[in-house]
Amino acid sequence: MVKKDSLLSAIVTLLIICGALAIEAKSIPPPWVGKHLPPEPVRGLWRFLRQCGRTLTNECGQIVYEYVFYVRNDITKDCCNKL
Repeated sequence: MVKKDSLLSAIVTLLIICGALAIEAKSIPPPWVGKHLPPEPVRGLWRFLRQCGRTLTNECGQIVYEYVFYVRNDITKDCCNKL
């Protein structure tokens, strides 16, 4: 009985933490707020994600890398305006 109670409390704690993280993630504005809008989704989610991935890796990966890891707000290249 003790194992079931501890397992239940662990599951409830995990669900509370996940819910809190989800609520916190919703309150963070995306990096394009006040800038150019993100690309409109093309037909199908997978195709849209591939398009975004190509834009990130082929055209402006280093700039986005520096933006994410060094918190630089100077994403000004034309290729990154697609994001």
